[in-house]
Amino acid sequence: MLLTSFSITTILAQSLLSKNAVMASGLALGFGKGIGGLGVGLFETLIGLKGTSCKIKCNR
Repeated sequence: MLLTSFSITTILAQSLLSKNAVMASGLALGFGKGIGGLGVGLFETLIGLKGTSCKIKCNR
């Protein structure tokens, strides 16, 4: 499910920067993976501060 939007992101980036299509798709996908990595780190910090039982209760 996570990888389903990569083709859409690649096509959109290539249409925006048609002269540098390879660079545009690489930047878009790299940015998406980088932001995802930061989100995982922040989520881990939140779980470390609040505990896993709080996150399980809050998401239901």
